[in-house]
Amino acid sequence: MDDLNSQEMLDNTPPPAEELSHTDKISGLLSSPLQTFEDMSLFKPRVIDWLLPIIVLILVTVLSNLVIMSSPEVKASIQGKQIEMMKENFDKQVQDGTMTAKEAEEQFNTIAERMQDNQSGMNIFANVNIIVGVFLFFFIVSLVFFLVARFILKDQGTFSHALVAYGFPSYITAIQVIVTTLLTVLTGEWVTGTSLNTIIGAEPLSISGFLMGKLDPFRIWYYFLISIGFAKMFKSENITKYYITIFGIWIGFGLLMLLLAQQFPFLRFAVM
Repeated sequence: MDDLNSQEMLDNTPPPAEELSHTDKISGLLSSPLQTFEDMSLFKPRVIDWLLPIIVLILVTVLSNLVIMSSPEVKASIQGKQIEMMKENFDKQVQDGTMTAKEAEEQFNTIAERMQDNQSGMNIFANVNIIVGVFLFFFIVSLVFFLVARFILKDQGTFSHALVAYGFPSYITAIQVIVTTLLTVLTGEWVTGTSLNTIIGAEPLSISGFLMGKLDPFRIWYYFLISIGFAKMFKSENITKYYITIFGIWIGFGLLMLLLAQQFPFLRFAVM
């Protein structure tokens, strides 16, 4: 009789959940991220779940660069802003006494001429920088978040879990790049983001400009998903602490870059 009851219990036990396909995970990321990351946490982290999103992001960014630079109007707009930022950097160095006005003018003219004469080479260099920069930034930030989740928040997970939690939401960044590219092509002006500051155009090195720069629906969505990803992948029952930690790091690092950019204008791109 006991054997019969044991058999009935085995028969009524639900079968192990099947792992979602990567396509289903993408769909779930957009529609039900909590459940999707919960399901993903039941299985060993898969390399494809962080590598493919990063590759997609790199490809989209490189293609975006090619599309934008193929428009003479947009290209001129970008070069104009780059030259303006470069001039501000030289003016700052002159004010600080690190170089004379004559030296600054000579270096400025030399660099400006090279930008005009070697644009194709600069495009190749920019694309190489995109590939190297995205991967380098991805692994460094993943490591930082892993250390925070594992040793400060005291939750259980491996570096592979961190790679998935941070890398998988990169699809949202890829969507943002597509949106900004379309806006750039349609307006003929270089659109660098989707924040409130992009619309209003406040000075990015001011506190108000910085705060408006954080009011970005895609960035908020992105870090919202990262917070969920780390909470679920690291088996935490408290998602709120990850919201506070992840958004705190994002805003805190941005504020640090703002303070540095106010002193070193060549870092201005980091807060734009």
